[in-house]
Amino acid sequence: TEKEQKHVEIMKHQETSRKYKNADIYKMHTYKDAILNSLGAYVFYPGEKEGIFKVDDDCEVPSIGAIPLKPGGDDKKFYSKIDNIIKGLIDSQL
Repeated sequence: TEKEQKHVEIMKHQETSRKYKNADIYKMHTYKDAILNSLGAYVFYPGEKEGIFKVDDDCEVPSIGAIPLKPGGDDKKFYSKIDNIIKGLIDSQL
């Protein structure tokens, strides 16, 4: 049917786009909620768009996120993001 064909096209686009999948973000919510005392859950994926969903806009943690990590990509940007998350974790424990 036409509806099924549209669904297949959307799924193909999501699989080939360089953006995180919403299903991955939902899974990170599941992990964060299921792991006792968890302050965040993040997925690394070979894409270009970052998505960090913060509980508090002023703090990097607690949050859920998708962080791009692609071969041959900008490692400095990736490590900077990881540094911010780790610093936020440390600050939240003080």
